[in-house]
Amino acid sequence: MSNQKNTALQPNKTITTPAPSTPLILKSLGFAFNIGGKLAPKITGCIAYKLWISPPRFKTPNSELPALNSAEIIKQDINGHEITTFG
Repeated sequence: MSNQKNTALQPNKTITTPAPSTPLILKSLGFAFNIGGKLAPKITGCIAYKLWISPPRFKTPNSELPALNSAEIIKQDINGHEITTFG
């Protein structure tokens, strides 16, 4: 027999690293929403919706402008909200 270890019979040894700590800004937001949710839940909910559900605004890239300018723009009213589609 050889002196080599049979790795198939060895228990799995996983190397774990500690999770990185939560950034201070996220801890602050969590604290603010926790307190705000208790004091003014409706307002806090509206603020949270605006922060996490609303898409970010950015300038249209120059490479997309020709396609945007040549598209047919259709505006529709759906449930009281104006929705713009491009065809």
